[in-house]
Amino acid sequence: MKLADFSPASRATLYFMCNVGFSLLVMLAAATGPDGNPRIPYLCLLMAVCSLPILWMRELNGRYVLLTAFLAAYLFFYGAADFSALLAERTTTNSRGILSAAELTVLAGGLLTVLGYRLGLLTRGTRAAARPAHDYPPRLVLAAGLVLWTLGTLGVWIWQVKIQTNAVTMSKEYGSFTLLAAVIARMLQPLGMIMLAYAWVANRSRWLLLLLAGLVCIEVFVGFVGDSKETAMRGVIILIMAVFLLQGRVSRVWLSVLVAFAVLAYPVFQAYRAEVMHMRGISRADAASDVLHSLKLALGARGKMDRKFSSDYNAPDFIGRTSLKPTIELLIAKTGDAAPFQHGYTLWLYFTGFVPRFIWPDKPDSSVGQLMNRQFRVSEDPDTYISATHLGELYWNFGYAGVALGMLCLGAMLGFINARCDLSERRSLTRLLVLVTTVYAAIVRFEGSIALEYIVFTRSLALIWIMHLLFARQPAAGRAAGSETGSQAGGEAAYPPPRPLIHAPQLMR
Repeated sequence: MKLADFSPASRATLYFMCNVGFSLLVMLAAATGPDGNPRIPYLCLLMAVCSLPILWMRELNGRYVLLTAFLAAYLFFYGAADFSALLAERTTTNSRGILSAAELTVLAGGLLTVLGYRLGLLTRGTRAAARPAHDYPPRLVLAAGLVLWTLGTLGVWIWQVKIQTNAVTMSKEYGSFTLLAAVIARMLQPLGMIMLAYAWVANRSRWLLLLLAGLVCIEVFVGFVGDSKETAMRGVIILIMAVFLLQGRVSRVWLSVLVAFAVLAYPVFQAYRAEVMHMRGISRADAASDVLHSLKLALGARGKMDRKFSSDYNAPDFIGRTSLKPTIELLIAKTGDAAPFQHGYTLWLYFTGFVPRFIWPDKPDSSVGQLMNRQFRVSEDPDTYISATHLGELYWNFGYAGVALGMLCLGAMLGFINARCDLSERRSLTRLLVLVTTVYAAIVRFEGSIALEYIVFTRSLALIWIMHLLFARQPAAGRAAGSETGSQAGGEAAYPPPRPLIHAPQLMR
């Protein structure tokens, strides 16, 4: 039975059963586990909020896919470490009482996102569904994807290995135009990977799958040398998202690769940063010149990784370092006392970020993470980046009012985008590019600073729009049949699947 076949009563029953089962699991873990401060009400309520899409979702990749993805990440960011603390001897957060102020903020933020999303869906017009589909020529998808990925990877390598330091120092040494070119090049890599993933899903050719596997390995290598776990994981995450959005299912192969990376490679990356970068002071350029030696140092230092950041939240490395709950607890506890409210300053950096530094030489540095570290004194090194997260940054600026308005607007934006890029009603590369870019900026990078993430997001959307105007065309078959079937829901039948990228049946499934 498909989700679309469920009645509202059946959906409500399914929602109720999922939450009852999760609550029983949490209480069983709390009863048998060693944690002396189980956050049972918080975890149960967080699950109740994050499972709300069950009540409305009809297709896995339909109108609620962005909300489902956001709430799944939200549940992991703010609940996974508390749940893991029930299963082993690890300390939980500093929360006390039934529900702390930070936990209430997290729950309210999730509910307001759901409300905003539902409001964003109401903006969907009826004429958009009947509009003919425009898509890229199949061969152009492959060629452009390879070009964009190659240029983007080269830009990422130059940025991370050669010139990445402080933004002001970089602008003086390399010039604003060089930095702008590097920033644009870095935007191209994920767009190229999305296009290649679209080509693979449309054609399912084995040689293209092998090509994607090779490109993922290159990204892992670049991420390792450049000390960026995000770069290393980005290719696999994009492939998982592309398969899910286009086909409504999760690729078990790529998901297994991502899990293997989190379990096996993540500690090595942490050891590389601690031993090679910090302890020995080896630059990224020097590490790149002798990768095998750097890898040996990282493997030998796995047991000596710095756990300072997660010392108050003694969870496994991956879960502990991706948990965002300690950050919101810190901000709520100390903002207004140890550090002042920002009153919109960090959000204003989004607008100043579009002004080139050669026009405004004294433009403020947009590194919100360093500002937070210096004001809250999280690390002794003033250049250490400690992310405030999107939710925490909203509170840091305007308190609870910032959380309420900001999360409501975030939900409305996600609903607005999903309503116009519903892949369950019509498949196109432009829709996939917009959805994956949105997932990456607003969901995967929810831990980053609002200004930096949304500057990249806005530039990426502008580039996608320009590419769509230049290259997207309505298929000839769609134009011929559009007048007869254009009024049908989705109009999918009027548009045949893309032609094979190569005329070699033996290489196709």
